Amino acid sequence: MHRLFFWIRFLSVFIFFNAVILSICLIYILWKFSPELPSYDNIKNYKPNLSSRVYTSDGMLLEKFYIQERIFIPINRIPKDLINAFLAAEDKKFYSHYGIDIIAIFRATFTNIINFFSSKKLIGASTITQQVVKNLLLSSDVSFERKIKEIILAIRIENILSKDQILELYLNDIYLGYGSYGVGSASLNYFNKSINELQIHEIAFLAALPKAPNNYNPKINYDEALARRNWVINKMYQNDFISEIKLHSKKLPIIIKERYESNFTSAKYFNEEIRKYLYKEYGKEKLYSDGLIIKTTIDTDLQAIAEKVLFDGLIKYDRRQGWRGVIDNLDFPISSKDFNNKMFNNPFPKKWNIVQINNIANNILFASDKNEKKFKIDLSIDENLWLKNKKFQLGDLIFIEKKNKLNLIHQLPEVNGAIVVLNPHNGDILALTGGISFELSEFNRATQAKRQPGSAFKPFVYITALKEGYNPSTLVLDAPYVVDQGPGLPKWKPANYTEEFYGLNTMRTGIEKSRNLMTIRLADKIGMKKILLTAKDFKINEYIDNKLSMALGSGLVRLIDITNAYGMIANGGKEIYPNMIKSIYSKEGKKILHNEIKHCINCKLKTIDIKNSPLPEIKIQQKEVLDNKIAYQIVSMLEGVVIRGTGRKLSELNIPIAGKTGTTNDNKDAWFIGFTPDLVIGVYVGHDKPKSLGFKQTGSSVAVPIFKSFIKEADINNSRVPFRIPSGLSFVKIDPKTGLQSNKEDSILEPFILGNEPFNMNSLNILDALGTINNDSISGTGSLLEN
Repeated sequence: MHRLFFWIRFLSVFIFFNAVILSICLIYILWKFSPELPSYDNIKNYKPNLSSRVYTSDGMLLEKFYIQERIFIPINRIPKDLINAFLAAEDKKFYSHYGIDIIAIFRATFTNIINFFSSKKLIGASTITQQVVKNLLLSSDVSFERKIKEIILAIRIENILSKDQILELYLNDIYLGYGSYGVGSASLNYFNKSINELQIHEIAFLAALPKAPNNYNPKINYDEALARRNWVINKMYQNDFISEIKLHSKKLPIIIKERYESNFTSAKYFNEEIRKYLYKEYGKEKLYSDGLIIKTTIDTDLQAIAEKVLFDGLIKYDRRQGWRGVIDNLDFPISSKDFNNKMFNNPFPKKWNIVQINNIANNILFASDKNEKKFKIDLSIDENLWLKNKKFQLGDLIFIEKKNKLNLIHQLPEVNGAIVVLNPHNGDILALTGGISFELSEFNRATQAKRQPGSAFKPFVYITALKEGYNPSTLVLDAPYVVDQGPGLPKWKPANYTEEFYGLNTMRTGIEKSRNLMTIRLADKIGMKKILLTAKDFKINEYIDNKLSMALGSGLVRLIDITNAYGMIANGGKEIYPNMIKSIYSKEGKKILHNEIKHCINCKLKTIDIKNSPLPEIKIQQKEVLDNKIAYQIVSMLEGVVIRGTGRKLSELNIPIAGKTGTTNDNKDAWFIGFTPDLVIGVYVGHDKPKSLGFKQTGSSVAVPIFKSFIKEADINNSRVPFRIPSGLSFVKIDPKTGLQSNKEDSILEPFILGNEPFNMNSLNILDALGTINNDSISGTGSLLEN
């Protein structure tokens, strides 16, 4: 009995002294490390970096701007199975411990001693709380000092935050590979699903990642990823988080799904415009860290079509210019490393392939790519006939495209271009592409290039004439025109594209046939100052001077601006501005920006009286830049361009289209700006360093085919809605050759403003060679031709 009492006293004293020593050690540790501990206000006031996300008008994710790709999801919106998967894999005692798991620490310590001497991998015992502390407050350095700090902070954090708050921080902050921070972005990046759509085997895979996300990437280490995922599923079952039925999900493979937006890369020029705007207006931090939600005006389908038709159109044009040669010639076979050399850059990897010719037999080329895949190229097929009589050699590197089981040879085009598609009623940009390849050149030819529009500017000269009282049947002389530019300078002698003269013609014919001399004579009579005022109203005056040559489009415009200007013609003369953003919301859902020309009157009344309160009313607030009757007159004249003039290649579409071609001196730039009642499409083609597109390569032959392809691809040719005719117009049949009233079969139903129509069959409106307007009633053309 005495012996037992001795041992009890001994153990008591031993425990007491050890407790004292342990307490002293703990006090020392707290004294030593507490002053060095970071403030945990960072966790209390946690503000994670969130991705700003850009969407198309039809709700497709278009682009993300971020430092860390993260979508913050509140804990009450995270599925229970997803929470349980992470608890099973990382910290099954999370809801019962106080920040650290003592038993797990001792177990890990003992195991690691054994593992150390047997050269096995060391294991950890960090709780979820400790991981939150490490990720948000400390570094990832492996040291005893950092571990002590981690433990102290974990215990403190448990006293100031609830378990759910800690878990919310963890699930939104943890890095899960694939550039994903948090379960929200990981779910999208791996499976193209929201977290609520995930199945058990997909949830388990995400929970398998925190330990080593790169090691468990199924595209690199599939077997390891599968084993780790199945380990998580087993843990979930062992902890009664799932039923035995769901345990069988281990049999399912890991399938990584490509996100939609990874395939939708055709809006890179547009995305960059959005990025620059947001950066300028809201700053870097808000753009890359605040989780803005931006809804743009882009129509997904129209954008894809615009990208396709521009690409195809530029390739077709380039082929007409002939073969410029192979990429290079190297001894074969070359290695994959050589194929990946930057000098052999392939800007269209989803469309084209780079191959090396390794055998030639008559008109057949045999080639292989960097993966040693073999290709047979038949030079006799129609698509390769543009290479007729061209010689190839062994070792040649060329671009090919597989199309309908045939291999087509390509070359990188030297030419470039742009397309802008716009809603004329509100200015929304529905599609925009600034070049054939953003990878080849980030220069945006739709928004940055300032080029001469040529005849595409002429409608604004004719609009000014209509404002001055002229009408579509006014006769203007097409004859030589000479301007003395002053001492020592040559005389300026503008000419028609055909270098011919056509005598008196109606204004309608002048714009339909794009007659330069008629336009100059008209501009001289009206005065460039008035034309510049019209250009200002239509927002295209910035780079246009008060010179007569400007009437022929020698000033500078951007494609986006002149397309918008045509939009104001199409909508009946209402002011619009190019608009790329519909709305911007903060991460909390607060409206930051809302671009809308429609406004609801009486929609925000503080009190509502059912009997006396005014009814809500939708009003469209738009300034008028042009009388709608004159707007219709110019629309009618531009329809004639498509029916009888330089845009007549479009007439076979048999739908209402109006527009104007444009070609600059030496065929350096080619344009077509055209519109239907509800859509405006601007097309530009040219070289970045201006040079001729080639003989007879005009707006009609280069830009119009691209416009036509867009109309066909977009299936707009199903629309037969005519242009809207405003009140206040009178329609009279006019002979397009004489400008007189006529009942002939080829007469044109010409729109006149009421009171300005010809009052009898012989009424003429003539602008003579001297620029004098004459409204006399005459017989035929009389002697005015001789004045």
